[in-house]
Amino acid sequence: MENRIPSAVPMPLHRLHGMVRIALYAALVGAGAFIHVPVGPMHISLQTMMIMLAGFVLGPRKAALAMLIYLLCGLVGLPMFGRGRAGPASFVGPTAGYFLGFVAGAALAGCSTFFGGGRWHRMAARIGFGLAGSVILLLAGTVLLWYRFIPDVNRALAVGFYPFIVGDVVKMIAAAIIAETFFPPAGGEERAADA
Repeated sequence: MENRIPSAVPMPLHRLHGMVRIALYAALVGAGAFIHVPVGPMHISLQTMMIMLAGFVLGPRKAALAMLIYLLCGLVGLPMFGRGRAGPASFVGPTAGYFLGFVAGAALAGCSTFFGGGRWHRMAARIGFGLAGSVILLLAGTVLLWYRFIPDVNRALAVGFYPFIVGDVVKMIAAAIIAETFFPPAGGEERAADA
């Protein structure tokens, strides 16, 4: 009878590892909220960098799940949102639209994990999808800001989009560099599982 060598990482442990990574990125987004600079009713924080990093490392499905866990933690009262806010009231304020953008932006950035190739090819994919994710994140927030709080679209863009786009692109590029430097690209099997 032929002896079979057991796999190095049992499947249950692999799943646990995946869940821990998802929870870790949810916590990193929450931690990023505490490093911020107020800009009117909004604020510039490290959250968007952590959101993009989650996408670049976890892939679209797991990154979106990490953002949903982050939002759920804030909803039940953990101080995960900007300026230490939490609770259901955060979902009806001027920054509420950005929360939807967190999920969509992380998922879009995560689509970059489907692209292999050399370092520059992976970086180009990360920057392309990261740029799309950053724009979608900001537009989601700005649209709700315009719809509920600032009826003038130009003013809503001036308050919720323009002040943040350059900084978010810089943070996204930093996240792409961190992902490329410290996290090896996901194997084909993991990428397929994220689809």
